[in-house]
This record gives sequence, structure tokens and C-alpha cells, in this order.
Amino acid sequence: MSRYYRVTVRAKNITEEQLDKVMTDELGWESSSSSWVEGKEGDIVGYEGEGYLCGGMSEEEAHEQIEKLLKKVNKKAKVLTGWTYLEDLPKDEYGSLD
Repeated sequence: MSRYYRVTVRAKNITEEQLDKVMTDELGWESSSSSWVEGKEGDIVGYEGEGYLCGGMSEEEAHEQIEKLLKKVNKKAKVLTGWTYLEDLPKDEYGSLD
């Protein structure tokens, strides 16, 4: 079973190109944007994309997979991920067709 997600990744000690390569080329996520932000605590690179978690993989397991691959690039990498399940989003409706 696969589930469709939007993922956001924020990382330190990784370049934008390295993050994009891991997420898109190695893991198959479809990128919608990436960014680079200078901050007090160092530069932070960001990635947003959409894709599937397959085989019953949890969000936490996917985070660990991303972190492991980025630490192969730089063992000092720090990673924060956010997950939005896109197949069953809440919705509100207003108005009437009467």
C-alpha cells in the first residue's frame, strides 16, 4: 500500500544541490521548491516535494532514511522533516445549492 505525501525538509551542513540530489534522484520525490536561508545558527537549506511512502513505511522511518542518506554526504548533517498526508485532507464547505 502506498500513501501520497507532501514533505518539507530543512537541513544544516548540506548544500541545496546535495539535498535535491538525495530527495529527487535517490528517493524519487518530485520537487516543487528548494531554498537556502542564512541564519544565526548556520545556513539552512529547504526542500519541498510530493511523493509516495510505499510498503507500509511510516513518516518516522522515511525521516530516518532521509537522515541516513544526508549523513552519508556529510556526517554533521542535521535534518528536520514535516509530513502532510494528501489523500484525505480535511475540508469545510459553506453555502447552499438550493
